[in-house]
Amino acid sequence: EIHRDTFVMPAKKQATTKTKSQSSKSSKSQTAKKRSMKPYLALAALIAAFVFVPTHAANLMLRGIIKCNTLRYHLSATTKSTSPQYQSWSQVINFAGDNIPQPKELSEVRKNVEFLMQMLAPQDINSSPQVISEGGRGLWVDLTKGNASAPVVIYVHGGGYMIGSARGWAGAAEGIARKCKANLFVVDYRLFPENSIDDAIADVVGSYNWVLTQQNKQPSEVVVMGDSAGAALATQLMLSLNKDKKQVPAGLVLLSPATKWAVEAPIEDVATDEIYTKDTHALFQNHVAGKVDKSILRVAERPAADFAGFPPTYIATGATENFVAGALEMNEKLLKNNINTTLESTDSMPHDYTLFFDWFPEAEKSVAAISKFFQYHTTKN
Repeated sequence: EIHRDTFVMPAKKQATTKTKSQSSKSSKSQTAKKRSMKPYLALAALIAAFVFVPTHAANLMLRGIIKCNTLRYHLSATTKSTSPQYQSWSQVINFAGDNIPQPKELSEVRKNVEFLMQMLAPQDINSSPQVISEGGRGLWVDLTKGNASAPVVIYVHGGGYMIGSARGWAGAAEGIARKCKANLFVVDYRLFPENSIDDAIADVVGSYNWVLTQQNKQPSEVVVMGDSAGAALATQLMLSLNKDKKQVPAGLVLLSPATKWAVEAPIEDVATDEIYTKDTHALFQNHVAGKVDKSILRVAERPAADFAGFPPTYIATGATENFVAGALEMNEKLLKNNINTTLESTDSMPHDYTLFFDWFPEAEKSVAAISKFFQYHTTKN
């Protein structure tokens, strides 16, 4: 568990002094502004608490705030296409993003993302993972109490190839694996720029082989899942297996796959949301653009023939998120090869929304569908 000393809170820039004309607002306007800020006072307290409490406590506090905030949306007369739970979650996450400055140093960004992913993890995550460092790289989690016949989820975390870890994503991955009634291996691949993307691909391939050999699994008992850049790495695994004429797993699940990533695009041309923010894009633009081969960043643009031999695939994406084009192109090329493919495109959902399945029902519905996909393809063979 990551504790308070790992969350980096950079100092905000000193506010500029207001001119006399700027500060001479009408009392009516000031009163309205104060009223509009009242719902956020508890959120401000929560953000301050992030600096002083462990992730588990912050998770519980955040849930309490969101439940109270959700009630406001239930009572509101406004009708929206998204659930009150999502609207409340979105407001809190946006508020936190607007009020917590992003650190400049990559090492500090990594610490903060680790903290936030653990804080947003599902409840009731009590496993004790086994660290694997030889053959594969990652965490092995026995979720079925030694059931040797249980299928396995191999999960590849996101983070733009340069952020994230198996431990940071273990909570979300474990929650999905539990729904699938499976054991779990979370790949802890080496990060860019300290290592190459080829190193990360090699770690994913090695972890897949570790599960087959050390857990005595057949490919038909394994489903590979990944989110964002992790979904792109999972795609690279399939390409590698096909190239080496090795058997692919029973299924492939791609969550908001970063398979057509225009990381060099100007910010005004980028669809941002609660997860893939302007600051996030700027960070990746500084570290990834021009330094990673476009054939890696845009794997969906490979010839359709390269996707022949892929396993049944489930793709989940926000209908308007930044990476939707890659998801749609992947789906189209898989269909051209007569691959059994399911595309879930959900309106108004942010990048990686499926990971937050116990926060709002849209994501819960996504995981329920993935669980059915998993169970069908691991039991029919």
